[in-house]
Amino acid sequence: MKIVSLPGRLARVLPLAACLFALNASAATFTDPIKNGQDPQILAKDGWFYLIQASGASIALYKSQTVSGLATAAKTTIFTPPTGGPGQPASGSGVWAPELHWLDAENRWYLYYSLPPPASDTSGADRWVWGARSAVGAAPDALTYAATGAMFTGYRNIDGNMFKGVGGRLFFLFAGKPTPGGDAKICIATMSDGATLSSAPVVISAPTNAWERFTQTGFPHVNEGPYGFTNNGNTYITFSANYCGTDQYCLGLLTLTPFNADPMTPSSWVKSSGPVFSQGPGAFGTGHNAVFADADGGWWNVYHANPSAGQGCGGSRKIRIQHIYWNPNGAPDFGVPVPDPATVSEAATGQKLLDDFESDAVGGGASGWTVDTGTWAVASDGGHVYKQSASGGGVAHTHAADGTWADYSAQVDIKPLTLGSGTISLSVRFQDTSNRYIAVLSSSAITIKKATTAGGQVQLATAAVSLLSTGAWTSNVTFVVNGSTLQVFVDGVFVVGATDTTFSSGGVGLSTSGGATAEFDNVTVREP
Repeated sequence: MKIVSLPGRLARVLPLAACLFALNASAATFTDPIKNGQDPQILAKDGWFYLIQASGASIALYKSQTVSGLATAAKTTIFTPPTGGPGQPASGSGVWAPELHWLDAENRWYLYYSLPPPASDTSGADRWVWGARSAVGAAPDALTYAATGAMFTGYRNIDGNMFKGVGGRLFFLFAGKPTPGGDAKICIATMSDGATLSSAPVVISAPTNAWERFTQTGFPHVNEGPYGFTNNGNTYITFSANYCGTDQYCLGLLTLTPFNADPMTPSSWVKSSGPVFSQGPGAFGTGHNAVFADADGGWWNVYHANPSAGQGCGGSRKIRIQHIYWNPNGAPDFGVPVPDPATVSEAATGQKLLDDFESDAVGGGASGWTVDTGTWAVASDGGHVYKQSASGGGVAHTHAADGTWADYSAQVDIKPLTLGSGTISLSVRFQDTSNRYIAVLSSSAITIKKATTAGGQVQLATAAVSLLSTGAWTSNVTFVVNGSTLQVFVDGVFVVGATDTTFSSGGVGLSTSGGATAEFDNVTVREP
C-alpha cells in the first residue's frame, strides 16, 4: 500500500484494489458552459433536475428531466421576496446566492437567499440570509412560498445552505463575519426545522492558509459559499476561497473527521491542504459550487467560472457542470475544470479506466495493457506498480487502447527510477506508437507533442517546469483532451496547453525514452 501526500488535495490512500476497464455504452453529451449565471445550485428529485438562479429581485428555477436539458429549459420565477416592511429586507433589487432544499419531514421546500437587513438594523451588516417556506407539495415550480424571516441576525451572513448529516440531523451553513469588517468565515448551526436555528453558530473554517488569501485592495479574505453533503457515511463541505473578483477564486473541502464526530465541534473538520478545484485555461474564478447526485448514482459539481482572466465576479460568469469521482478513501475528486467550450458526457459515470495493477501478479504483465516495445512488468513498491525497467537509450511503449474514447482526462502517478536526459511520457488519443498526442516530461520541462506517421513528432507547446525527481512519486499528472484543446495539469494545477485537430479519439499510452526507467501507478481515464 502506498500513501501519497497530494499538494492541493486531500491525501489519499492507495491502492484502489481493483483494475477496471469500462467500455461504457455511448451516452448523450452536452456543452459546457450551459448558460450565463453565477452561484448556481442544481438538485435532483423525482426524475427532475432543478437549477436555481437569482434573477434581479426574484428567484428563478429551470427544470429538465436531463442535465443537458437545463441549458435550454424555460425560466420560471418561483418567489419574489417581500421587502421594505417591518422585519423585511430593506431592499430586494439584488438577490444573492439562492438555494432550494427539500425537507422530507415536512413534505415541503425551503428557499434561502441573501438580502440586506431591515432598514431599522443598526449593526452595519450589509446582508443577512433570509428564508421562505413552500406550501406542502413536491413540485417546487407549482407551489406558493411564504417568507419566514431572517435565518440569523447576529452579524453579517450570506450564502445559506441547509444539509442533512449522517443520521438525519439538520445543519445550517453560511459565510459570516463575526468581527465586523473582518474576514468571511464558514459557520455552522443546528436546525429544529427548515426555518429555525436551534444553536448559536460556530466558526469551522477561516481563510488562514496562503492559498485562501488572494484578494484585492480594500477587500477582506474570504471563505464563502459552503455546501454540505454526505456519501457512504462521510460528511463533506465544499467552500469557495479567495475574493470572487480574483482568478484564484477556487474550491476547498472540509471533511468531518472521524466520520462520526460532532459537526458542531470545529476541530472535527479537516481542511484540504490546498484547492480541490481551481483555475485552468478558459475557466477562471472556479467557485461557488453545489454538489448533486442523479438517480443513476452519478455525482456532479456545478459551479461558475469566467472564460477569460481578469473578468472578476460580474456578468461574464458562466455555469458549468462536471462529474465528481470518488477516491479510495471516500473523498470526492473534482478533477480539473474543462475549457470553454467543452463536451461533457451525461453518463452516470464517465470512468473508462481505473487501474492500480493490484489484481496483476508481480513479475507478470498488466491485464488490459499491450506492450509495444521495452521491458514492462508488474512490480512491488509498497503496492503493485507497472514498471518499465529497460535501461537502453531507446523508446519503451505500452498502451491501453480503445478507439471510442474521445473527450477525456488521462491521469497517472509517475516515479522515475533513472532519468538523466531521458523522458517519461503519457499519451492520449493513442492510435498506435506513431500516431498520438504525447505529454513528455523531462527533468526541466513538460512538452505537448503530436506524433504522426507522416510527420514524426512535432512540438505543440512546452513549459519549463521541474517536477520529476528520481526515486520520488509525482502524483496526478493529468492530460486533458476535449475537442481541439490539449491541456496538462499536475495535481490540479495547469502547466501547459495547446490546440490541434489531428486525432479525435483513441486510447492511452505510457512510455520512456533516452535511458529513463520508471514506475507507473493509478492510471485513470475519465470523461469530464
